[in-house]
Amino acid sequence: MFNFSIEQLNRPIIIGAWVILAGTVLYLVVQNIFFYLDSDLAGQVNLSTSAPLQEAVVTSDGPSLQTRELFGQLGATGPAEPVDAPTTRLNLELQGVFLNELQTASSAIVAERGKDGRLYQVGEKLPGNVTLHAVNADHILLRRGTRLEKLLFISKRLNIRAASTASNRSSGTPRTKPTRIAGNTQLSSRVQPSDGPNSSATLAEVRERLLRNPSKLLKDYGLSAVSKGSPKGYNVDSAHPALAGTGLQPGDRVVSVNGAPLGTAMNDARLIDQARSAGRVRVEVERGGRRFFLTIPIP
Repeated sequence: MFNFSIEQLNRPIIIGAWVILAGTVLYLVVQNIFFYLDSDLAGQVNLSTSAPLQEAVVTSDGPSLQTRELFGQLGATGPAEPVDAPTTRLNLELQGVFLNELQTASSAIVAERGKDGRLYQVGEKLPGNVTLHAVNADHILLRRGTRLEKLLFISKRLNIRAASTASNRSSGTPRTKPTRIAGNTQLSSRVQPSDGPNSSATLAEVRERLLRNPSKLLKDYGLSAVSKGSPKGYNVDSAHPALAGTGLQPGDRVVSVNGAPLGTAMNDARLIDQARSAGRVRVEVERGGRRFFLTIPIP
């Protein structure tokens, strides 16, 4: 009887101990599972947050992209050409250039001596078995095989004295008889203009005539205003001796000089003052619906 009672008392204790032990084991298992899950989640979070930093500090042995583009992107500007390219000996004349931000879209007006000019784009063939390689503001580069040659603008000059002479002839001013010297050369007894005070004096006379009677002056130079009193430029009416050698042709329209529009006498007189100090002018010309520039030295 006594033993039966002891066993009945021990049975709940044993069951409770097993329950406690099972609960402890279950608790430890759950803790371990969540520990590993938390570690994985933390690793993923750290990986995602550190990714931008890893991109920012990536280094390489070669130059960075920013360094490679420090001097511009490839193709943004024309290729650097050798400045010591020899001048071509071809019988060609550069009459105008059309510059474009894309070098391959640039073009130039080139003529064989004594013939009309034609428009050529970079990459096209020119007379003389050469190709237009590049266009610059004051010259073009021609490619003959692997050799580059330079074609410059012809040294053009505005013959101011020619207009004055034509004006004197029309007004009946007597000409000075030339004096013959050794050989076949003729030298006038009147002092001819040169790059000195006489030249400046001639430009001063042109300036005064422009302010006094612009229409008469323009006629002496073979020009006429596109629209009187408006800055629309001047038409080249005839192959006047004053414009011989400047590259201008009948039918051209002189649009601007040194970037300033032409057509107003007062403004044009200021441009003459600029020409006197600079010794050359940059003339914008429209020919056949297209515009180009001529650089003309002023004597």
